[in-house]
Amino acid sequence: SSAASDVYKRQNMRYAVPGFAGWFTRTREIHDERATLFRAVRSIRDPSGLTVCEPGCGSGFWTEILVSGAKQVHAFDRSPRMIRAARRRLSARGAENAILARADLRSIPLPADSVDLVISAWVLPPFVYSCTESNWPQDIRTAVGEMRRICRAGGSIIMLTPSWRGPREYQRILRNDFGFGEKIIRCRWHFRSTSEAKNSMRLWFGYPAWNRWQYLWRDGVLVESSIWHLNL
Repeated sequence: SSAASDVYKRQNMRYAVPGFAGWFTRTREIHDERATLFRAVRSIRDPSGLTVCEPGCGSGFWTEILVSGAKQVHAFDRSPRMIRAARRRLSARGAENAILARADLRSIPLPADSVDLVISAWVLPPFVYSCTESNWPQDIRTAVGEMRRICRAGGSIIMLTPSWRGPREYQRILRNDFGFGEKIIRCRWHFRSTSEAKNSMRLWFGYPAWNRWQYLWRDGVLVESSIWHLNL
């Protein structure tokens, strides 16, 4: 839908704006779905004791949970502000097994066959809509190709995305070109105030979604996520 396109284009425009990293983190923490989704991820591939790469780590929301069990986590993001926010988050918990750096999904600065698990959360849709109309299919193939390049034989690639479909159907490429499977997980987001609900829903689902749900948020909003998984 055009709503999906609008959401991700707005996120891309705001990504490098001063202050967005902190606000982005706060909206994630309001509806902390990590426990539910991480259980589902762990059922596919447990990161405990593994060398992990997290392309598009953002402010370290998922990095924080990965470092608690992984042998080492290589986390990358294109925004220097997000990398600084992730470093602050990990430093506050005393994590010493994470290496953070700036990088683009299409060029991950790791050797071939160097990690056991690649996990990327909520990165693919904004990336797809940051690409040009003519280039996005090749760009996504390049990005996923990079994930495959750095992942050892016997390793796994896991990507979390919203389950909804937009005009750029990257899901078809994941399934048909690379052989990814899809698992649907449902989480209920709860909010403490109208302001929290409004800011979070507008960021992640757009203004039309908030217009539909603005009188229903007190009961929680049921959100579907897709977990894309590929074993090498």
